[in-house]
Amino acid sequence: MRIVSDAMLIVAGVYLALGLIYLRFWWGERVRTAYLAFTIACISYVIFSWLEMRMMHAATPEEYVFYTWWAFIPGNVGLISIAWFAYLHLHGRKWLFWTFSFLRILTVILHLIQTNGIHFRQITSVGRMTLLGETLSYPISVPNPWMVLSHLCHLLLIVYFLDASLRCWRRGERRQALIFGTGTILFGTSVSLLAPLVLWGLVSLPIIATFAVLFFIAPMLYELNYDMHGAAMLSEELEERDARLTETLEQLQLSAAEANLANHSLDQLNAELEQRIASRTAALSDKTRELESFAYSVAHDLKAPLRGIHGYSQLLIADYSKDLPDEARSFLATIRTSTNEMSQLIDDLLAYSRLERREFKPDRVDLKPLINRLVEQKKREHSEVQLDFVVNVNAGTILGDGDALSQSLRNYLDNAVKFTRRVPQPRIEVGAKETGNGCVLWVSDNGIGFDSKQQDQIFGMFQRLNSAEDYAGTGIGLAIVRKAMERMRGRAWAESSPSQGATFYLEIPHGTHRDLESNEATEQTNPPTNVDEVIRPKQAESVTSELSIQKKS
Repeated sequence: MRIVSDAMLIVAGVYLALGLIYLRFWWGERVRTAYLAFTIACISYVIFSWLEMRMMHAATPEEYVFYTWWAFIPGNVGLISIAWFAYLHLHGRKWLFWTFSFLRILTVILHLIQTNGIHFRQITSVGRMTLLGETLSYPISVPNPWMVLSHLCHLLLIVYFLDASLRCWRRGERRQALIFGTGTILFGTSVSLLAPLVLWGLVSLPIIATFAVLFFIAPMLYELNYDMHGAAMLSEELEERDARLTETLEQLQLSAAEANLANHSLDQLNAELEQRIASRTAALSDKTRELESFAYSVAHDLKAPLRGIHGYSQLLIADYSKDLPDEARSFLATIRTSTNEMSQLIDDLLAYSRLERREFKPDRVDLKPLINRLVEQKKREHSEVQLDFVVNVNAGTILGDGDALSQSLRNYLDNAVKFTRRVPQPRIEVGAKETGNGCVLWVSDNGIGFDSKQQDQIFGMFQRLNSAEDYAGTGIGLAIVRKAMERMRGRAWAESSPSQGATFYLEIPHGTHRDLESNEATEQTNPPTNVDEVIRPKQAESVTSELSIQKKS
C-alpha cells in the first residue's frame, strides 16, 4: 500500500492544476502580480513534493542527502513566493517582506556552499518506519548549527503573516483576513514546528512538509470557488438584464417612431423661437443703449448743480471773505468739501458703470513704463509729502486691458498714499512678476493695515473700515479694482495685519494671441468712442464760462 505517496501525488496534482489556472489568470490580465506569485509557489511545491517523496523512500544516507539538498531550493523559492503573495494580496509590511526574503536567500547561499546542506553535518544512517501501511525513511543525523537561521526565518514568517492579516482586518477586508490570514499562519506554524522536531532528531518521523502547504493552497481553492460562484450569479443577473434590455429596446423603437413624427413640428417651433429671441435681443440691446445714455445724462446733470454750488461758494470766499464771520467761512469750506466729495462719488460711480458695460479688449501692455508713469504721477500729486516709492518689476509685456489695469493700479496707489500719511516714514512698493498662471502685480505699504478677515469686505461697494473723518474716500475704489479684474478674468485680493501695513495684489491670467488679433481687427473696423472724453471737455468749458459771467456780474 502507498497511501502516503498516493496522497502526496494527488496533492501535488492539485498544486499543479491550481498553479496553471492562476497562471492563466495572470497571463490574461498581466496586472495581478499576486497571481504570478501564487503560481510560482505552486510550481515550486510541485517540484518539492516529488523530491520529498523520493526522500521518504531513500535507501541510503547518500541518497537521502541528495534529495534533501535539492529539495531545499524549491522549498525556499516557494516560501519567498508565499511571502511575496502576502505582500501583494494582504498588503503586508514591505520591510518585513524584504527582511524575510534576504534571510531566506542567505540560508540558500549557506546551503549551497556546504556539502550536506544547511540542515545536516552528516547523515549517519536512514531509519525506517511504517505509516498507514507504507514504509518511509527518516534521517538519523548530526544536526548543523546553521540550521537555526532557517528556523528563525520560519518564526519571522509567522510574525509577517500575522501582521499582514491584522492590517488587512483593520482595513475592513475581513473575509480575506480570515481566509488567507488563517491559512498562511497555520502553514507557517506547521512548518516551524515540524521541521525542528525532525531535523534536530527529537522525533523519529519522515519530513512531510507537502501536506503543510495545503493550509496555504486551500484558501486559494476557496477563493476560486467563490469567484466561480460569483461569476455564475453574475451571469444569471446579466441574462435577466439582457431580457429587460431587449424589452426596453423594443419600447425605444416605438418611442423613436413617435419622436420622428414630432421632430418636424419641433423644428418649426425652434425656428419660431430663434426668431423671437433674435428680435427680443435686438430690442434689449436698444433698451440697454438707452439706459446707458440716460445714466450718463443723469450723472452729468447731477454734476451741473454741484459745479454751480462749488463756483458760487468759491466766489463768496474770493470776494467777501473779509466781510464774513469765521463761522460763515467755515460753512463755506464745508460746502466746498462736500461738493468735491459728491463730485468724486459721481466720478467713481461712472467709472464703475463703464466697467460694467464695456467689452474686454486685450492689448499688449508694457508694465514697467506703465508703473513708472503712475508712480511719477503720484509723486507730483503729493509733492508736499516725502513718499518713498520702490519699483520692483520683473515682468515685461502682458496681454490685458490697459485702461482697466491702469485704473486698478491707480486706485491701489491712492489707497496706499491715503493710509500711510500718518506714518513717520511712508514707504510704498510697486512690483510685478511672472507666474505659472499669468502675472501678479502688487502695491505694498507700511500704513495702518487692517484685519485680514475683512479683506472680502473692503472690496465691496461703499465698504469702509475707517471713518470718513479720519480717511476720506467714497468706498468705491477697491470695488472698481475687483470689477476690473473680473472683467479681465483675473482676481484681486489683499494681505495685511493691523499696524503692519498692507499688500494689495492683482493677478492677470495669460491671454491668447487670438484674443489680441480679434481685438485689433475690431478696433480697425469699429473705432472706440469714450463718452466721457467727449462730454468732460464740454463740461470744463461750460464751468469756466459760467464762472467768468458770474464774476463779471
